[in-house]
Amino acid sequence: MPRPSATIGRGVLRSPDGTGRPQSQTVRPGVDVARFVERYWTVEWEVRGPARRFVLGHPVIHVTVEVGDGPIHGFATPVALVHGIVRRTFNVDLPPRGWVIGARFLPGGFRAVFGADAVAFTDRVVPLGELVGRSSAAELLTTVTAAEPEDRAAAFESWLHGRVPGAVDPEFERVRTIVAAMAGDRTLTRAEDVAAAHGMSMRTLQRLLRRHVGVGPKWLLARFRLHDAVAAIDQADGAGERIDLADLAASLGWFDQAHFTRDFTAHVGVSPLVYLARPR
Repeated sequence: MPRPSATIGRGVLRSPDGTGRPQSQTVRPGVDVARFVERYWTVEWEVRGPARRFVLGHPVIHVTVEVGDGPIHGFATPVALVHGIVRRTFNVDLPPRGWVIGARFLPGGFRAVFGADAVAFTDRVVPLGELVGRSSAAELLTTVTAAEPEDRAAAFESWLHGRVPGAVDPEFERVRTIVAAMAGDRTLTRAEDVAAAHGMSMRTLQRLLRRHVGVGPKWLLARFRLHDAVAAIDQADGAGERIDLADLAASLGWFDQAHFTRDFTAHVGVSPLVYLARPR
């Protein structure tokens, strides 16, 4: 049974208060940028008061421009930020009104463009100026915030296009191949099997993924499976279908439902049954 791509799903979990999820739109990048960036995404919201969203992040890095009538991620807005991979489920407190546009990099794409090891940003949200300098970050921020909503992705693309390299580290393509195999093959549940399949030691695989992606292979495999589980619960419940959690656990490679429940609870914050009971 093929695993859904890591690109499927936004990572935003059902809200306990039933206020739903912000609706997002996506734009495909141009050919040159698409070697490194999967897509641009935008989200805009207006709520009666501050709202909290819970996110089970994907194993990718984002560069964002964020605007609101209050701070976001602890930063005064407007602001341009780098979001590294977050290994835990995390909360986002939204001000009453705002919008965000982000570039979602392919695994390894962030390092290929900016030259910085991905692991330096793991579990961190930092101002873009710390990476590219204040003037370059201000250029992106000014260009995107001045654009009409329908033109923001094009403005982001223009800024990025001047930074993509003509030639890239050969390790980048190797990393893309490895991560694609991990995301696409549900039978891969052990990091040792991934290393063997690509003819390298576990230590080499760990170093390669930490440098280019930001996390190790065991975490990647676990996160892909958890996203599969959340997506399966959401899709079945949305279609009005009953879902058997024991069957789901077995289909995704957990030893039994108890192990599945422990892992799900540890990473999502609530058990599968509690999550299933939340309003869609």
